[in-house]
Amino acid sequence: MFSEELDVSKVYRLSTKEIQYTTASMWAVCTSIASDSYDEIFTDSAKSQLIDVLNFDYISKGLEVSNSMTKYIDICYNDTIEKISATCGVLISSIVDPSEWENAVAVLDLNRDIREKIVALFDIPGPINVGISEMHMDVDGNITGLNTSPRVLDPAHKDTQLGVFMKSLADRTSCKVTFEHTKGDSGLIVHTHRGYTTRPYTLPKDTTGDRILEFKHSKKKWTKIQSRDLWIDLMVSRYAMMSDEDAAWCKSLFDHDEQEIDFSFEFDGDYNLIDILVSKREAKDFVSWRP
Repeated sequence: MFSEELDVSKVYRLSTKEIQYTTASMWAVCTSIASDSYDEIFTDSAKSQLIDVLNFDYISKGLEVSNSMTKYIDICYNDTIEKISATCGVLISSIVDPSEWENAVAVLDLNRDIREKIVALFDIPGPINVGISEMHMDVDGNITGLNTSPRVLDPAHKDTQLGVFMKSLADRTSCKVTFEHTKGDSGLIVHTHRGYTTRPYTLPKDTTGDRILEFKHSKKKWTKIQSRDLWIDLMVSRYAMMSDEDAAWCKSLFDHDEQEIDFSFEFDGDYNLIDILVSKREAKDFVSWRP
């Protein structure tokens, strides 16, 4: 959909084994938001709202949000665009003041139910430092939801599927995690983004604990296939989020050795798992990974 492919993935729904949409990401400065010389793929109303999100700032002195046009714009599309997202970078703690909240409501179209949901989800004082990393909108620029950075969940949720999964991720896996919240929906989506380094480093440790004996690293060459297969297998053996048959199907998606995989987990309002979205990355850093 963008004229260049910075980052492109096909997204499938695990329960149906069918493609849902394609996602693409681009720096805002390289889209029609910044210059008319780029392909015009947004409606005027969406373009206006994107500019408001990208340029959002606090009204109080001493507080500042970076409004660099190197922020990202993401789109989900089939034949046409279905969803648009833009990098935000606002802290919940910075908009608790009534005047700041009114400003955020006016510019970002936030609503109280999302704020209350976020506060109830995370442990105190967790909500103080929760960051809004992205704002989502439809093709007409209407704000539909947002992404937040993860924090420690409120202990009340520790025995839910979400709580057990997040505890396991925090204990054993190094990956980027974001939470997606949709207006009018009490559930959420947990997006995981695994690093795909081909040269993992290890440090020797004391056998009686986690104390590092010396800073003498070792490294081992990994192929992309080994890394992504391990991530899929962990979903079965470590996290119990999918079956062996599901894992085999995920592995069958790939038609290029360099393609990567990420998972997004849909939870309902009681934080029970509903479904899993499987993202197969086909282009990254302007390099296509297709046959």
